[in-house]
Amino acid sequence: MFVIEKIFVEDKKLAQVLTALAGLVLDPMPAPRPVVNAEVAKGKVKAISPERGSIIGRIAGQVQKMQPGHEFDSASMKELIHAAGGNPNSIGTVRNWLTERKLIKSKERGLYIKT
Repeated sequence: MFVIEKIFVEDKKLAQVLTALAGLVLDPMPAPRPVVNAEVAKGKVKAISPERGSIIGRIAGQVQKMQPGHEFDSASMKELIHAAGGNPNSIGTVRNWLTERKLIKSKERGLYIKT
């Protein structure tokens, strides 16, 4: 038995790969997500700009689009991080960054409000 963690697939070939794997994968595999800031060079995937700020910048942009007073919980924050291409386990770092910039404030444990 083997575990395949990182597979990069071109946009046009994603449907073919998912169809091929449909009956062969034992556990439910995580949903595919787009890779941002990447390009293929000499057959390898390379990051165009590996700085961390780009993911946090996308998350901050999504938070700024929310109406003032909008409440969201930790699960919603993790989904936001995942959608931006980040690691959902980095919720503490992202929360601290957003709080320092006064984009959100903590209403109670695990519940945040857009300022």
